[in-house]
Amino acid sequence: MLREDQADELRKVPGAILWENSRYGATYFVDRSGLDQLWASSRVPIVHLGQIEAVDAVVGGTEADWTVAELFARPDVLAERIQSRGTGDEAERFAAVEQTLRLPVADVRIDTGALSIREAADVIERHVGVRP
Repeated sequence: MLREDQADELRKVPGAILWENSRYGATYFVDRSGLDQLWASSRVPIVHLGQIEAVDAVVGGTEADWTVAELFARPDVLAERIQSRGTGDEAERFAAVEQTLRLPVADVRIDTGALSIREAADVIERHVGVRP
């Protein structure tokens, strides 16, 4: 979480923000220093992104060996999930889903309507485990 003045300071530093997106009344950032802190503490960052350009910016903006996992679901599953949130911004969320294109390249693709959370995590973990 960043205050607006903190975000403004980051915006002044070239390369400090790898991706910025405003949606649903909030602004989301992927900042280099946050990723660096995770790597420095031997933790693996998991970054949730919804645009092809965002994936390209983060993967291309770091030296890391990323695993790109595309998580998707059928429209009826997404509709049910969006409705169940009860956030009051269903129309905006439906519009965002319709604008979200599938990734042209991903290391692994998972239909979240067909697998449990644990099964999806296992698929990703197995994939990451086989990397050199």
